[in-house]
Amino acid sequence: EGIESALDRASAYAEVGADMVFVEGLTDAADRVRLCDLLKTQVPLLYNLMKPGHDTSPDVQDLESEGYSIVLCPGVVIGAAANAAWQALARLAGKDDTTEDQSITGLIEADKYLSR
Repeated sequence: EGIESALDRASAYAEVGADMVFVEGLTDAADRVRLCDLLKTQVPLLYNLMKPGHDTSPDVQDLESEGYSIVLCPGVVIGAAANAAWQALARLAGKDDTTEDQSITGLIEADKYLSR
């Protein structure tokens, strides 16, 4: 239905007492700023940041300055878990080519591990 309908629904939720508002898929900075300008003084706003550090993703500081109160970064956790699992399986298979424990490296590159 588009950004206008999403903003209307978000406003309606805030008006009836929602504890927070989450509008999925706002990748355009102008749309995020519109939402924040509309509601940041009424209700906490949540943003789901799937790929922090990715070229097309905002960073956490940008989201905070726009007015978001809560930023989820599930891609970081997924990337770390996938990397650790990949290394553990490589060790079991006797094919571990790492020289040190790197289970927390590549946090932002979850796609690389999940697509194998």
